[in-house]
Amino acid sequence: MAEVYVESGDSISFVKDTLLGTENRRKGINGAIHHMFSNRNHLWMWDYEGLSKELEQVGFKKIRRAKFNDSSYDIFKDVEEESRFENAVAIEAVK
Repeated sequence: MAEVYVESGDSISFVKDTLLGTENRRKGINGAIHHMFSNRNHLWMWDYEGLSKELEQVGFKKIRRAKFNDSSYDIFKDVEEESRFENAVAIEAVK
C-alpha cells in the first residue's frame, strides 16, 4: 500500500485503504463518550502534496510550506510554538 501511495501520491485513498483515518466522528453524547474512551484513530492524515492539492481544489492560492515564525502575517508570531513544527506538515495558504 505504501508503494502504491508513493507512486500515485493519492493520500486520500491511502488513508482510507489502510484504515489510518476516519471521515466522520460520532455525534452527540454517545459520540463524545466513544471519542473520550477510544481515541486511537486519526480523524485524517495529510502530507504536503495531498493537503496542498485539496486546498487548491477548494480555491486557496499561494500555497506554500511554512516554517516556524515565517508567516507574512505578524499575528501568527504571537501564537506559534516552535515545537509544533517538528515532524509536522505546516502550510500557509490564502483564500
